[in-house]
Amino acid sequence: MSKEPIDDLEAYGRIYLAEEIKAEAAVRNYERFVRFMEVMALSNGQELNYQALSSDSGVPARTVEGPH
Repeated sequence: MSKEPIDDLEAYGRIYLAEEIKAEAAVRNYERFVRFMEVMALSNGQELNYQALSSDSGVPARTVEGPH
């Protein structure tokens, strides 16, 4: 354990989530999914731009847009 319990909790959460995603095969390309999540987090509070999200994350625009 570290001196900062919040760091331990965050690390556990990241590891747990990564393992769950891989185990459930919810994502075919884990690295691309992680990049997409990072881009989404950085765009929090901004107007949603599917094309920019697609370009920045490497995920096809149709996937970013989801079903209509």
